[in-house]
Amino acid sequence: MPPPQHPPAYPLDVTPRFTTHDQGEIGKGIQANDPSLGVLHDADGDLKTWVGVGLGIKGLKDLYTALAYLDIADGKADALADGQTGLRQKIDAISGTLDGLVGKVDSLATDIARLTDFLGTVIPPWRTKEEVEHGDDMGIAVRSAADLNLVVEFIILQREPGFGHEDVVSIDPPAGTLVVKGSTVKVTLNLEG
Repeated sequence: MPPPQHPPAYPLDVTPRFTTHDQGEIGKGIQANDPSLGVLHDADGDLKTWVGVGLGIKGLKDLYTALAYLDIADGKADALADGQTGLRQKIDAISGTLDGLVGKVDSLATDIARLTDFLGTVIPPWRTKEEVEHGDDMGIAVRSAADLNLVVEFIILQREPGFGHEDVVSIDPPAGTLVVKGSTVKVTLNLEG
């Protein structure tokens, strides 16, 4: 992508603090015979001091242009900082909203757990006979049939392809179903022996 094209007076035509007009005023009013400049002519009549003054004025004009660039950069930095502040405020607002939603989800989870306990229980996704009888390792994610007040009827299959010894082949009603406590659940197991 080509760089943006600017008119010849850039940056003096962009920044309101450092204008082309004001830069043009630098050095005006200084005359070759200005006594405040000291002697402009040396003994040979050369204008060495005047050349030095001219170079000084050019240096001031260049400095003025550099200040104009810095002013533009400062304005862009301020705009960027304002944008980041606005973005930070939006992120904070979203974060607050998410915190509120997390609280609502936690509250709903508690209500669902209470309702499930009142109405019945949800059949877990048991994977092995061990989980049916004792739950998962910690008894948190997958609870045992006894913990859920369910009666289990085992159906045994021999050497079912794709299943290991005492793996659950199917559950009826299927995992995730809400049933009344005390219901009978048929669990089909694979045995290798």
